[in-house]
Amino acid sequence: MKFDFKDMYDYDRWLVDYDDAQGYEERYLRYCREFARKTEFPNLIVEEVEMVTGGMFSKERTPAVVVSFKKSTLKGLGIYFRPQRFGNLVHYSLIKTVDRGLWSAFTGKHGEDKIEQMIDKLKNFAQIDEFFSLDGLGNLIFTKALMELDPEFKEMKSLMSKAKDRGRYSK
Repeated sequence: MKFDFKDMYDYDRWLVDYDDAQGYEERYLRYCREFARKTEFPNLIVEEVEMVTGGMFSKERTPAVVVSFKKSTLKGLGIYFRPQRFGNLVHYSLIKTVDRGLWSAFTGKHGEDKIEQMIDKLKNFAQIDEFFSLDGLGNLIFTKALMELDPEFKEMKSLMSKAKDRGRYSK
């Protein structure tokens, strides 16, 4: 599956500082790949790809794991797990994509409005299940990977949630 920046509808990220970040990119990719495969989720494809990310040299490439369906009625539906090391920092990413023609209907929508618009655009329960199951699987894998690779993840996530509830944090 080829990554198209314009099809990105959600982007979650987490930054971790290590004493020595050597090997954490590979551990993240391996964890995401193996977790996706062991779910035995029907119709799932798990691939390792190189994403062209641009950057300073315009053709910079970074490794990623992409999870999508063998057969899908939703063009471009996929989840990408991408790590990037900067010295002893590792930036972990979860990138979700679906064909821009579908996603553009939801731009600027939130909560119930977004769900209502999405249901109107999708044609049946099978598409709704397809979309939300892959979206949820991405969240599950990303969260579990971070719990495995960042010893402070639970505590930091809790603190961020409390700060957000008090209006002190915005994503």
